[in-house]
Amino acid sequence: MKRELNEKTSDAWITVNSCRERVLQGGAFDTRRPQGRVDYGIQYIREGCGFCEQDGTVTEVPAGSLMLQYPGNYQHYFFPADRRTVLVWAHFSGTLCRRLDELGKENRIIGIDNRTEFERAFSAMIRAELLGGEEREILCGGYMQTLIGMILRSVSGDSRRRVHDGLDRVINHMWTHCAEPIRLSDYAAMCFVSQDRFVHVFKAYTGVSPYRFQLQIRLRQAREMLEDTSESVAQIAETIGFHDPSYFCRVFKKFTGQTPLSVRKKE
Repeated sequence: MKRELNEKTSDAWITVNSCRERVLQGGAFDTRRPQGRVDYGIQYIREGCGFCEQDGTVTEVPAGSLMLQYPGNYQHYFFPADRRTVLVWAHFSGTLCRRLDELGKENRIIGIDNRTEFERAFSAMIRAELLGGEEREILCGGYMQTLIGMILRSVSGDSRRRVHDGLDRVINHMWTHCAEPIRLSDYAAMCFVSQDRFVHVFKAYTGVSPYRFQLQIRLRQAREMLEDTSESVAQIAETIGFHDPSYFCRVFKKFTGQTPLSVRKKE
């Protein structure tokens, strides 16, 4: 693999090989590296947007987000010719990058939580790079360490948001499909976690297990149907996912303290 002039690895804590800001406008800008680079890369969109291609899928990178690129990974990113885009980029290496390896070693798009703070540190690093001097390596390394810390913090916050958003989708699905059996694998995929992790975060989020939560939904819907419709107990049991009316009656009484018929008679 032919290396670019500023492409190198380092055994130091953190070393910045290059960093710059560039305004892209009035032409097509397309970068493709089939074998990637030997160092790590950040392509941050300060303004406008970009696109990256991975495994045949093209994804938009909006302003306030970055493309994190790992050594040896295929790279292809480009920017629309009809829009003004401000791109801020850095290539770096060092043992601190192992923290980034913990994210999976796959190129990824990351939204930054605090754009103002992130962009201020990035601009300061670029100034230190341009000024050069004996302090250049120390200053750039310090700013790069700050940027990596902010990336890790943003990923942590983004992961929590994705899990919580996924849990909301799961709960909505449970309400609208309460008669269906629970599929932990599907629900875990909706939250981007393993099945074991899903059960843990679901209980932390709702206070009960997925199975108990579904049962609560079923019993609540059964009560509403007993109060508001003339459907038979057997029909209601079937509607909410109980195929044995007798078993439904036992479960209903166990958890509500009433029989289905007693609820209906009160109405």
